Amino acid sequence: MSLVMPGEVLDVNDVALLADDQRAVDQRLACFLADKERTADSPGLRSLVVLLRECLVGGKRMRPLLLACGQRAGGELGPLTPGAVNVAGALEMFHAFALIHDDVMDDSDRRRGHATLHRLVAHRHRSHPDAARFGLSIAILVGDMALGWSHELIRTADLTAEQSAAAWQVFNAMSTDTVAGQHLDLLTAGTAATSVEQAMLITRYKTAMYTVTHPLRLGLLLADANHRQLEAGTELGTALGEAFQLRDDLLGVYGDPELTGKPTTDDLRAGKNTVLLALARRHADAQQHGLLNTLVGSPDLDADGVALVRDVFDATGARATVERMITQRRATALALLDTGVFHPVGERLLRNAVTVATARDH
Repeated sequence: MSLVMPGEVLDVNDVALLADDQRAVDQRLACFLADKERTADSPGLRSLVVLLRECLVGGKRMRPLLLACGQRAGGELGPLTPGAVNVAGALEMFHAFALIHDDVMDDSDRRRGHATLHRLVAHRHRSHPDAARFGLSIAILVGDMALGWSHELIRTADLTAEQSAAAWQVFNAMSTDTVAGQHLDLLTAGTAATSVEQAMLITRYKTAMYTVTHPLRLGLLLADANHRQLEAGTELGTALGEAFQLRDDLLGVYGDPELTGKPTTDDLRAGKNTVLLALARRHADAQQHGLLNTLVGSPDLDADGVALVRDVFDATGARATVERMITQRRATALALLDTGVFHPVGERLLRNAVTVATARDH
């Protein structure tokens, strides 16, 4: 999902503004990692830095850009300050940690159209006595390093004492929410008893909060936004974050792998209890339940099996219901933007984010 694109909402100045933000964050991350590689006191550490750099290539910087949107929504219209760029870089570093560890836990093969880190390392060290385990272990280390360095980027950010304290509070909440959501995901994966409500809780804590709500709130806090703006931003971020993940669930099954960068078999093989799957189970008949129980969670699931699962999702109305849920959350987000609580520039940028997040194809 790229926020740096012209469309119905953004004009050329808006696009240039977001592109500048993206470049600033990219440059900060590049300089940060170059410094880590230069000062590394062992070849092993340098190799980990190189792997982390590879993981950061190709991202859309959505979370840093949502921070930038939040800053403008709070009335701070200039370029991102060095302190804000550090915080935005911390978000991207945290995202790298979350993706690397998520791929390890899900045993995923592909990410952003390329081999996942643990698969890449295993391939490069295929002469190792246990290359697969070695790849997993190195990926865990790189993820740990990314998490630690996200904290360093926050700690070294040039912020006021009030902004620093607020940023730490949000960042810690984001970390806790993400871990809690991942835990719920692991507890329910492969089980057939997960309710729609439980699946929605996973959506909220594992993805929505750290993808949209917390980055947007960080941007508002760095702009010294007022209480009303912070409340509206949290509500908007939750609605938009949930819509984003619901769309992601649909793309995981119905999307074009050439665009999404992931096979349509991944989530279904892992038995991920998405809202889409929970809705299908709620409304399935005995035959459809049997098919879902046989195919979902099977490591041998192939394209033909995915097609059969899609048929169940369509027939039970699960796909249509998820589309309605996305539409409802989109309406909630747009209604909050219509209140006039945010600065017009930030409102326009966030309106674009709503459009992109809810209608995207990758």
